[in-house]
Amino acid sequence: MENLDQRKPECPYCHGALKKIPSKKTKCPQCGNSMFVRTRPRDRVRVVVTDQEAKNIENEWIVYGEEQAAEEAMAIAKKYKEISAANLREWKESEVVKTVKVYCTMDEKVCAICQRRNNLVLKLEDANVGVTVPPFADCSNVDDPKILRCRCYWTPQDISLD
Repeated sequence: MENLDQRKPECPYCHGALKKIPSKKTKCPQCGNSMFVRTRPRDRVRVVVTDQEAKNIENEWIVYGEEQAAEEAMAIAKKYKEISAANLREWKESEVVKTVKVYCTMDEKVCAICQRRNNLVLKLEDANVGVTVPPFADCSNVDDPKILRCRCYWTPQDISLD
């Protein structure tokens, strides 16, 4: 297995030799600077770094976390779209549902495109996931790095159980 620990018994500032490999924040006995032990997010390698390098790695972790959250949001949106499409197919085949109603999360994050569609009622045959029912492909939230998906939903209306 690959060694994910690349700490060396040397100061990252003066490159002076150390008695042992640092395992936590330590002062260099030669130059007096503080050395930090950090794990890089991309490769999970542990390294001994300077103060500035430690700050850079902390920022990398923030970006990495945001990227992971965005990927998860996209996966959720994709799954929701698949489920929505499957529901529509089933309802069209069963002929039980006649209409569907669109609802939007009406808060400060709702986009203008979705806001106009709130409470829209459609005949089931006119319902098309991504176009006339959510998640909408033209929702401006899909471009927002903090949201990355349409938060609207829809439900069946006018159900006949005859």
